[in-house]
Amino acid sequence: KAFVSPLISGTIEKMPVDEGDLVEAGKTVLFQIESLELERSRDIAEEALRVARLATREREANLARVQAEYDQAARDYERYKRLFEKDKAVSKTVFEQAETQFKRLSAMKTHAGALLDLAREEEKRAALSLTIAEKRLRDATVRSPLTGIVSARMREPGEFAEAGHPVFVVIDPKRLEVRAIFSSEYYPLVKPGETEAVIKAGNTTRRVRVSYKSPSVEEKLRTFLIKIYLEADGENFIPGAMADVTLILEKRTARAVPRNAVLLRAEGNVVFVVRGERALKVPVETGLKGKDFLELREGKLVPGDRVIVRGHSFLADGEKIRIVSGEDAQ
Repeated sequence: KAFVSPLISGTIEKMPVDEGDLVEAGKTVLFQIESLELERSRDIAEEALRVARLATREREANLARVQAEYDQAARDYERYKRLFEKDKAVSKTVFEQAETQFKRLSAMKTHAGALLDLAREEEKRAALSLTIAEKRLRDATVRSPLTGIVSARMREPGEFAEAGHPVFVVIDPKRLEVRAIFSSEYYPLVKPGETEAVIKAGNTTRRVRVSYKSPSVEEKLRTFLIKIYLEADGENFIPGAMADVTLILEKRTARAVPRNAVLLRAEGNVVFVVRGERALKVPVETGLKGKDFLELREGKLVPGDRVIVRGHSFLADGEKIRIVSGEDAQ
């Protein structure tokens, strides 16, 4: 389920879908915020970027011109310096003029380079402003984040939609999220991706693995949340349905006896087995409890023993019995 909100606030201009419509993730347009002002902002940002690029080109050309003049001044300076220092072939005044010209163009070159760096930064800022303007324009058109069905529409065209407040609810009817709450005593035993769960909805049962466990225990109720993701069937496993969730926290292969066979006597748990025409009492120690069976951890029972599951509440050890069928047992 997705609660779809606008990324920017504004008046809803278009709303081409309604409740019950099928939508496709990333393609179906749910609604569009009025975009005229956003388009103008984008156009202004595009023009600003164009001007910034022209300014960069102008500063590049200016630097190239100054560089050429600087290179010539540097050559003149070195030539006049040699002539002045070696043979005094030029006057000191001519040499100083060449030196001054070299220093002036050196400063102009540095300044032209700084102006170019500034122009490039302005161009980057203009490009970033355009990116933001284009994103805001794109954000004005909101598409479905899920492939599914529109289950609710909270606004109408012409109404104001505020960023962060849902306008549509979209559900994926094929993919379900089952949520269940359990006591904190089981928290250490539940491992997402490993712990199995039995889910019953209607007359259908599925055995799946836990997908998620809350990172903490609720302080007041001392409970925690689990989530299980599974596919819908259109009948029992459907959005909004109730389900019974049983966690399998421990499992092992062992001997078991029907739950109805075990009686609690003064000496502990016992089971009555059939030996000929008599009932023999066998002390047992049980373990894990299933829906219909109890794990048998200790007890002198072997596979194939016939245990009594009905009519044995007041039996005594060694008492003679008679096994009757359905009609007689009534």
